[in-house]
Amino acid sequence: MVKRKTRVLVVDDDSSLLEMMRLTLTKEGHDVQTASSAAEARTLLDEPRYELVVSDIYLGDESAIDLLDQIQSSNPDAAIILVTAQGTVETAAAARTAGVFDYVAKPFKLSQLVERVRAALGGRDEPSVPVDAGPESMIIGNHPSIVEVFKAVARVAPT
Repeated sequence: MVKRKTRVLVVDDDSSLLEMMRLTLTKEGHDVQTASSAAEARTLLDEPRYELVVSDIYLGDESAIDLLDQIQSSNPDAAIILVTAQGTVETAAAARTAGVFDYVAKPFKLSQLVERVRAALGGRDEPSVPVDAGPESMIIGNHPSIVEVFKAVARVAPT
């Protein structure tokens, strides 16, 4: 019996990163479609359902947060992974509140993306996006280590 490929939509306005993610996820055995803008993603979301959407948060003048409603209405069971170079505690919290499985900081290793994709598709019990960020923060950053700090702060803030 031939295993059906997982349908994945990757959205990023950085064409070189978009292509690297497409190639990597295709090598992993997924059926990957790409979009370089929110408008293009909206068009693709009208096609057959996706099981996973990987999207940059900031897409020119729009945000992937703006796409979340359409992703969730057209693909209610899809896991969503957001990537960004401009992370904040509030963004991580908004992503989690919106039902995003994970939030990955740029630059990232492609192996890290593959790991998160496997986790998202294999079982969604262990998301790494924090539940709530609590009060607003003035801390901003784009290094992967600071995004991990955002996640940790958001996890412990409710306690």
